[in-house]
Amino acid sequence: MKMFHEFEDKIYIRADDETYFGTRGDFEYEFGENLPALPDDLPPGFERIYEPGKRHAIQDRESVRAGGSLSWDFGDRAIEAIKKLCGKQREREEKEHREMLERNKAV
Repeated sequence: MKMFHEFEDKIYIRADDETYFGTRGDFEYEFGENLPALPDDLPPGFERIYEPGKRHAIQDRESVRAGGSLSWDFGDRAIEAIKKLCGKQREREEKEHREMLERNKAV
């Protein structure tokens, strides 16, 4: 299953049996592009779900607020970059782990 899933400040991308996860800031830095703007009136708990050719919905816990094209260039490019993104995620997690170990040594 290929999917781009934005939930509040978290980004999940699934493709080729891999899953990328990061915050909005992590994703924008690692992908090299800013996420497209969402409607301003979204309450807490919103999400964008894009599955190429199946659905592209922006919704909250109660209802679908907006829809998009079933072909979304930004989402398609992010999904295609899954291997690069997962590599960047591993690098980020390894760095965070090393920093945590260093902090613990200092205590």
